[in-house]
Amino acid sequence: LDSPNWCLCPLLLVFAIVRSRIEKPAALSAMWLFMLTPAVQVYFISSLDALICAWFTATVYFFLCRGAYARHVGTIVGLVASMSLNFAAVFLWALLFLYDVVVRRSARSFLIVSAVTLAVYLAVYALTGFNWLESFALAARLENPSGFRLLSNPGTYLFTRLEGIAELALFASPLSLIVWRRSLTRI
Repeated sequence: LDSPNWCLCPLLLVFAIVRSRIEKPAALSAMWLFMLTPAVQVYFISSLDALICAWFTATVYFFLCRGAYARHVGTIVGLVASMSLNFAAVFLWALLFLYDVVVRRSARSFLIVSAVTLAVYLAVYALTGFNWLESFALAARLENPSGFRLLSNPGTYLFTRLEGIAELALFASPLSLIVWRRSLTRI
């Protein structure tokens, strides 16, 4: 797991996702921009974030596939792996649902992927007793002892969201800032 190859997987997947939408030179630029972001470099070499990012990105990549078999099987595998690594995978569910409904104008793929993924976790529960939802609820209670922070402490919640955005700008590479500035002037 500590192999540098895990760092390449998200990069190649980012390239593949972007390449399916735009020309190759722009897709390569997007991949390099992603790779040269300092946060990506630091977290990829010092934690499991490269592995988590690889599975999250693979989930998105497979969900965007045109072929139903690759889309369903790849997304299910990616979603199960993502959920096994990080509770933030709940955001993938929302992303997949929104993409299916807004872009594809159908919830069919989302429903298939959801049903099979839930069946996998029910099988895991039956075989091992591990309850993902219970674990998620426990983690949420430990992280937010007074309840959802937007409701229990809105000032802190909003300030931490602004900190997250400011952190991206503060630790962005010069290349990221140049691209960001150019994109703002085109709007």
